[in-house]
Amino acid sequence: MPKILKFEKLESTNTLMKELIQKDGSNFQSTVIISKSQTLGRGRRGRTFSSPEGGLYISMTFQEDEFKYPTATAAVYTMLALKTLKKSVKIKWLNDLYYNNKKVCGILAEKVGHIIIIGIGINLTTRIEEFPLEIQNKAGSLFPGKIEKLPALRDKLTKELIETFYIEKPQDLLSLYRENCFTLNTEVTVNNFKTTYTAKAIGINDNFELLIEKDNIIRPLSTGEIILNPLQVDFS
Repeated sequence: MPKILKFEKLESTNTLMKELIQKDGSNFQSTVIISKSQTLGRGRRGRTFSSPEGGLYISMTFQEDEFKYPTATAAVYTMLALKTLKKSVKIKWLNDLYYNNKKVCGILAEKVGHIIIIGIGINLTTRIEEFPLEIQNKAGSLFPGKIEKLPALRDKLTKELIETFYIEKPQDLLSLYRENCFTLNTEVTVNNFKTTYTAKAIGINDNFELLIEKDNIIRPLSTGEIILNPLQVDFS
């Protein structure tokens, strides 16, 4: 089992984990860092990740050979852990988790040497008005406003995440990903950070790349961002 470090507040669990790895070098062991809030939470491409006190923020470390596809693997494992809370959580390619058409979980995978850091931020009881104004139409929580449930939710979810990632390590990841990715069979806007275009998401290949169809041509998308109309999504 990993070493577990708990904090009331941090700038970023991933940032602290990177500092510990760089300090201990090759002697660094599997570690889990947990914080009740973050002041400088980070997302992909250097973006900020809102991290109010109504969430769970956790970073875990693994040797790189344990995860061939760390981001997609983390999305499946986290989804399975969240479903123990009796919520129908789905994956938006590549690694965001949604509930009722709102993003409730973000995942950031980073690498330091031969060590993979998986950072996960989950909105548990945060109310809409507690999120920054610019994301209030996109962000959501699993139990909005139910602050009295927060300690028990954090404890249960922490236990489920550690067991899923370190002990159970579910198999059939590709099948689970495909079954639970609500991006499929929808029209999407693709942003490859150079241009944007509209296409249809039709599948996930064996490398967890999104297969998109445009002008009767199918091509894999390995990086970039997608935007889709939430009205197309059925979370039932």
